[in-house]
Amino acid sequence: MPGRRWADRKTFGHPRVGPIVMDCETLVAPDLGQELLVLSPAGVEDSERLGLLLVLGTEEFPPSAVGVGEFP
Repeated sequence: MPGRRWADRKTFGHPRVGPIVMDCETLVAPDLGQELLVLSPAGVEDSERLGLLLVLGTEEFPPSAVGVGEFP
């Protein structure tokens, strides 16, 4: 029995860059024992939003830590 392949489109809502639409392909091994999920940006704007996440990073600073003690 040959492996199977399914295609879908998923939208991920990110709080800092907005929605990111991804093409999603699921590749299934012939014995159905393994699956590989492949996600790729659906368009140029989605690719740019992913790139923006690389610049923004994942660190968040609590509001109480920002500006405290910087100026006498």
